[in-house]
Amino acid sequence: MSILIVDDSDSFRAEVYSKLKQQGFTYISTADGEKKALEIIKNKQFALVITDTQMERSDSGKYLCKVIKQQYPQTKVILMSADKNLLGEAQMEGIPADAFFSKRVGLQMLIKQITELGFSPIGL
Repeated sequence: MSILIVDDSDSFRAEVYSKLKQQGFTYISTADGEKKALEIIKNKQFALVITDTQMERSDSGKYLCKVIKQQYPQTKVILMSADKNLLGEAQMEGIPADAFFSKRVGLQMLIKQITELGFSPIGL
């Protein structure tokens, strides 16, 4: 099992990747947007996808979340954004994410959410 990080920001994607590696997670892939993520997901199973809310299109992360939950319901999804309003909108729209993460609260909170979803470095 592994983790996929999806974000159009190279620096943020690298920061999340580095933080997960520091915490002991080893099977991590990255994608720079919805299209690349969908290509990767077709060929590999992921236990967890962490995706930004807005990328190539304004709602691409929300769309990606919907597709993953329809096609791979066992895959957990964390939807993230620097804009709390976008996360609130996603929740109100019923986007089927397993957790919502504000990029403004720091990556330690993301690690906490990952562990609350039942993942640990040993299990991935």
